Amino acid sequence: MLSTYDGLAAKPDAVRASVSDRKDEAGLERVGRVALAPTLVAKNTAEWMTPTERTTLLREIDAQLCFELSERYEIAAPTAPPTPRCAPCSAMCAPRAA
Repeated sequence: MLSTYDGLAAKPDAVRASVSDRKDEAGLERVGRVALAPTLVAKNTAEWMTPTERTTLLREIDAQLCFELSERYEIAAPTAPPTPRCAPCSAMCAPRAA
């Protein structure tokens, strides 16, 4: 959920797509635990995929997000109390314990 384009920098080494990113180093330092929401496909998109293909794709995206984020953060249990949503990653973030 991108709230603004301010601060986005183009990545010149992207081969097949136009990629821009922004990283809030100070904000990321405070994140210690994330809870992932299931990936969703927007309505009227990916209509060329079968339901099985769509499900397979969504499962793979969820698995990759979980793996990559677990390398950096603790993954919160689904029953963990809700905390504010992170705009860039759509993950639920909790402040890092001091």
